[in-house]
Formats: sequence, structure tokens, C-alpha cells
Amino acid sequence: MTLEIWPQRPDQIGPALESDKDAMNDQIRRQAHCRDSSLGSSVSRRGQAAPGSADEAAIVRRRVVLAGFAAAGTMTLSGCASIKAVTGKIGSFASGLFGGSKPQAPAWRNVVVSASRDANQNSPVALDIVFVKDAALSEALLSSPASKWFGTRGDLRRSFPDALTTISLEIVPGQSIMLDSTHLQGHVAHTVLAFAHYPGAGDHRERMSLSAAGYMIELGGRGFRTAEVGKR
Repeated sequence: MTLEIWPQRPDQIGPALESDKDAMNDQIRRQAHCRDSSLGSSVSRRGQAAPGSADEAAIVRRRVVLAGFAAAGTMTLSGCASIKAVTGKIGSFASGLFGGSKPQAPAWRNVVVSASRDANQNSPVALDIVFVKDAALSEALLSSPASKWFGTRGDLRRSFPDALTTISLEIVPGQSIMLDSTHLQGHVAHTVLAFAHYPGAGDHRERMSLSAAGYMIELGGRGFRTAEVGKR
């Protein structure tokens, strides 16, 4: 079993599962000159970044990544027209980007994760528990399959470093582990989602209630399920 908690704290460091991808960053640098006025009005910003600055690149990155989740299906960014095409999609999500109710800590005492002997067709299963603090990003992730999450989580972490935290596990068939207060402390969210990395078709995504007293997560041969353990 491997465990990663992101962002890492000194008392929670475990073997990292992340393998960052640079393709999106390369695309964003190519898009940095596309400062379309309609895009600027779609997402609220704090101040005006200087053209070509690092701040401007970060703003463009956030918009592009969020737009990728907002747009239906898989989107390839190849030019300025691609950004303009999703401007309307960005606006519908951006209204909650800095607003909404205050994120809360889950009431969970513990989370038990168990994998059946034939889990993931006798292969280790990557499981991410994602604590999302941002309302707009929550809405986008709620409609995203696990394959999309695992394919873009590195970009999301770079683009929204204050909007989410994760507990990442890799469980082998037949293994059971328990996450206790040591692992759960410091995580707050509007929404909590569990993503399991299965190769087959399907969302492989479960929403987890903040008000449950605990959770059981069962990883099966071709999918997984979550079950609440009481409520506080």
C-alpha cells in the first residue's frame, strides 16, 4: 500500500503516486497571447496581470483547466479559437469561484478501505479521496469520470493549489487499511469525491457526505462502492 496526502505535511509524507505531465503547460504557454476580452469578463480576477507575466500565465492556466472540465467530452486546445469556444462554459462555473459557504471539515472518525481478492482484475487500485473547497470546481468534478481526474489532477493541483486537497492510496487485492484522524486532519471541503482508477468504462466516482460519522470503501473486481457508517 502506498499513501500520499497532498499538500504534504511533515507528519504525513508517504510514497508519491503523482507523475506530473507538462503537456498542458506547453499548450498554455502557446495560448498566453490570446487575451480575448470576452474571456476576461467571464472570470472575475483580482487586479490586472501584466501581459506576458507569470501571474497572467497562471490566470490563463486556471481558465483553461476549468473550461476543460466544463466542456462536454474531451477537449484539445490547439489555438485561440479553442479558448473562445469555451468562454460561455467558463462563465457558468466562474460565479462560484471565490464565493459560496465556508468549507467544512468532514465529521468522519475514520475511513476503512478494503480491496477484494480479485480487485481491479487482480491488480493494485489507485484511489483518490478529493476534498474540494471551491464551488465551481466542485460542480465540474461532480460530472467528471475517474479517468479524467487521474489524467488531469497534476494540472488541477498547479492551477488551483488552494482549491483542493487529496488523499491518494494504492491498494493491492486482498488488502484493508484504515485512515484515522492523523490522515484526515486539516482537510476541509464543500464537496468530497472518491475516484478509483479502473481501466474499464464507467465514472468510477462516488460522492462522500461530510456529515457521515465514517465510511467504508470497497474496491471490487471492476468497480467500487462507498457506504456511510452512521451520521453525527
